[in-house]
Amino acid sequence: MNPYLLIVLVHIVGLTLVAGTTLIAFIANRRFWKLYPDNGQQALGIVALTKKFSVVIGIGMVLLISSGVTLMVQTHGVYAEQLWFRVKMILVLLTIVNAVVGRSLEKRVNIALAETQGSALSARALTLKSRVQVFFVVQLVLFFFIFALGVLKIN
Repeated sequence: MNPYLLIVLVHIVGLTLVAGTTLIAFIANRRFWKLYPDNGQQALGIVALTKKFSVVIGIGMVLLISSGVTLMVQTHGVYAEQLWFRVKMILVLLTIVNAVVGRSLEKRVNIALAETQGSALSARALTLKSRVQVFFVVQLVLFFFIFALGVLKIN
C-alpha cells in the first residue's frame, strides 16, 4: 500500500474521531438538559458517560497531529503554500481556542449544577446552557469547513 495514502487515511480517522465525538457530545448534552429538571439521576449518568469522551478526542488529536506532520514531511511542505491549507489551519486553531472555551464552560456548568442540587435550574445555569449549545454549534460548523477544505482543496 502507498504510505502516503495510509497516512491520509490515519488523518481522516483522527479527524472523524474528534468531530464525531464532538457530535455525540452535543447530542448527549441536549439530552442531559432535557432530562435534568425531571430526572436528575439519569441526567447525571449522561455526564458520567461524556467524561470519557475526552479520551477519544485525545486519541483523535494524536492521530491528527502525527499524521499531519508526517504528511507535511512527505510532501516537503507543498500543502503549506496553498491557500486552502492556510485557511484550514486557521480553522483548526479556532477549533482549539473554542475547545478551551468549551472546557471552561463545562467547569462552570458543573459548579452551577452543584449549587442547584436538584432544585429548579438557576438563571446562571440556563445562561450557561445556551452558551454550551453555541459552543457545540460553532465547533461542529468549524469541523464541517475543515472537512470541506480538506476534500475540495479550494484555491
